[in-house]
Amino acid sequence: SSQKEPLLTGVQHLKEAESIFIEYIKETKMEDTCVKRHRYYEAENNASQEAIETRYKSRQGSPPVSFQIVVHSF
Repeated sequence: SSQKEPLLTGVQHLKEAESIFIEYIKETKMEDTCVKRHRYYEAENNASQEAIETRYKSRQGSPPVSFQIVVHSF
């Protein structure tokens, strides 16, 4: 089996999680307005390794079912 990617923590993890989310938005052709104020910040709450690994696996094909879209009002 292939090596697992090193897990990211802190700011790096948040940036990576947001990057994955934006890729998902583009792939599913969701409206651009969603990208501007929607963020996936489960990582901020010390997501379990299993949840983090699920997100990485979800990049490789199957739908990212672990994504939770949080709407921030500004």
